[in-house]
Amino acid sequence: MALCRDESRSYPRSAGCGSGGGLGRAEGAGQLPGRLGPLDSVRSPQRERLAETLLCWLSCARNASEVAQRLAVHPQTVRYRLRQLEEVFGDQLRDPKAQFATQLALRALDLRRSPD
Repeated sequence: MALCRDESRSYPRSAGCGSGGGLGRAEGAGQLPGRLGPLDSVRSPQRERLAETLLCWLSCARNASEVAQRLAVHPQTVRYRLRQLEEVFGDQLRDPKAQFATQLALRALDLRRSPD
């Protein structure tokens, strides 16, 4: 399992820094829960990339350059994805309480769908 380094810990990449595994629709699953509902308007492969980018962005204190390094993509790619996320989520991405709730929802979804 690949790990993503944080200042104080390592955690699976699928938990916000790389593989994007587990963020697509699970068999028999309906819509994405609560805070993640806006991602339902995005097609599956792109939804997974956007969810992964969003979780990493929230985990990296909203630093696009650090997100790019952790996801091994160009910083401009991260900024493009963030613009797409702003279109999908609107002002929700600027609200600290909404950011926290979204990060929790993304982590919970990833844990629920993790094969571990």
